Amino acid sequence: MTKKQNFDSSLDNFYNFLLVMLENYNKLILVLQQELNCIIRNDVALLGENLKSQQVLLIQTKDFDKQVSEHSCVLSIYANNLTEMTLQLPKEYQSRFFSLLDDFDKTFEEVNFYKEKCRILLQSKLYVINKTLSRQEEQKESTTYDKNACVTINGLRG
Repeated sequence: MTKKQNFDSSLDNFYNFLLVMLENYNKLILVLQQELNCIIRNDVALLGENLKSQQVLLIQTKDFDKQVSEHSCVLSIYANNLTEMTLQLPKEYQSRFFSLLDDFDKTFEEVNFYKEKCRILLQSKLYVINKTLSRQEEQKESTTYDKNACVTINGLRG
C-alpha cells in the first residue's frame, strides 16, 4: 500500500469515526428531548429509563478526545481541535471535514440547549418540592396538644 493510499484509508477511518460520534450525539438530542418531556409530565419511572439511555450514549462518546488524538497521530497531524486539524489536511479533503464540523456545531448547540432546559426545569421542580417539604415540616413543628390530648395546629383545634 502506498503512502497516499495509507493516508486516504486512515482519513476515511477518521471520517467514519466522526460520523458515528455525530450519530451518537444526534441520538442524545432525542433522549434529551424525551428527558424534558418526562420532567414536564413528572414521569419519574420513564425519567429513570431515560437516564440509563443517556449513560449508554455518553459511554459511547466517552473517549472522543482520546480517539481523535489517536487518529491525529496516525495521520501525522497535530492540532488543538478539529478545525485546526482540518486546516492541516490537503485541500481536496477539507470541504468534506468542514461540512462535518458544521454538523457537529449544530448538534452540540442543540444538545446544550436541551441539557440547559432540563437543568432549569429540574431545578425549578426541586425548588417547589423543597418549599412544600419545608411547609410540611413547619406544620409538624407547630402541632401541639391541649390539656385533653386534642391536636391543635397553630393554636387552632384540629
